[in-house]
Amino acid sequence: MLENLIIRADILRNRIIKLGFASSEDIKGCSQDEILALETSCGLKLPDSYKVFLSYFGHSCGGRVMSDIEYKYKSLLSLQEEWQRLQSFDWFPKIPANTFLWSTRYREQFMFFEVVDPEIDPVIFYWSDDDNNFRKVADSIFEILDEEIMVVETTEYYCRERSSK
Repeated sequence: MLENLIIRADILRNRIIKLGFASSEDIKGCSQDEILALETSCGLKLPDSYKVFLSYFGHSCGGRVMSDIEYKYKSLLSLQEEWQRLQSFDWFPKIPANTFLWSTRYREQFMFFEVVDPEIDPVIFYWSDDDNNFRKVADSIFEILDEEIMVVETTEYYCRERSSK
């Protein structure tokens, strides 16, 4: 399982570089010590898939990929505090206690996963301040990254098409 996650992260990293969205120097992962410190601070044993994600992209996916998403290591502890604060409101949907907020867009849209078994790649859920409930958006964090790469790829394509006319 872990080997497959590493292969998947390698493929996505190489795709970002090949498409010219970032250089290899722009893509920065977390150290194992940083990942362990995060687990200790949060009191959760994070899933292997997320630890692989952090080890490849935890400090930066580089360039334009996920540039409007707050997901980087330096923000994760404050995101957990925000997550706890939101859960204290009556209007906030009830979620399992062992969830980990791994990203937000403008502190209005949130993606999280439930930590059940570190060896199982967790489903990614989404909640927006416009929603009454959260919903499943992906089967893996790598699926989200792949979609974000496609968004940049599509945007770049349309920008080139418009500028050539």
